[in-house]
Amino acid sequence: MLVNEEVISAIRTVFPLAPLPEKLVDIVFETERPFEVAYIHQVFNAHSWEDIPRQVLIQSVSMLIYMTEDAYLYYLPAYLVLILDYDISDFASRCILDMFSKNSEHPQQKSIVSLLAVSQRQVLIKVFQYLREHDWEEELPEPSDLLYLA
Repeated sequence: MLVNEEVISAIRTVFPLAPLPEKLVDIVFETERPFEVAYIHQVFNAHSWEDIPRQVLIQSVSMLIYMTEDAYLYYLPAYLVLILDYDISDFASRCILDMFSKNSEHPQQKSIVSLLAVSQRQVLIKVFQYLREHDWEEELPEPSDLLYLA
């Protein structure tokens, strides 16, 4: 059985703090979603994924869809730690976990998954395993549904 600290340590090992993403927001949204773009720049610009406060992560999870794939991937570990560290089986957790579900309808899923290193994919599987082993109340994909990550 996995231990919470073991999984969090694995996240910190495989997701680097540097370099920060060069571009935070997908160009498509620059004019379409000015409020969201401004918010993302205010909250995330020049901050490592470990520096973003828990409450800000929870409040900004819906903004992830406006980020570039590199930015999404860079800040993903902050959300993974959040899911493991706190009992928040809510919208924030669902948004992150749905991205990596085999049946996800997220338009960026394939390209984001393709950018993950093998070690990062393995850590994502560990996150899902940990949540399953600890009777997390949200519905989680079956382990066989995560094979595409392996």
